Amino acid sequence: MKHLIVPVTLVGSRERANAGGKFKIVPGTVYVHYDKPIYPPKETSEKEELELMATVRNKIIENKERMEREYFGR
Repeated sequence: MKHLIVPVTLVGSRERANAGGKFKIVPGTVYVHYDKPIYPPKETSEKEELELMATVRNKIIENKERMEREYFGR
């Protein structure tokens, strides 16, 4: 049985945990976005798995860029 894949995007966490170039956690807001689940096929070849990984990665990148524009004006 294959499990659902839920792309999760975090924005603002790097600024909270790497403040001033040092690993130091500081107070602030971290935005979390849970995307729609992706239902992988029951049987996948290695090529299909790589395509699925790329799909999930691209979705997270899209969400990150959108969230940075919305929340930080970047």
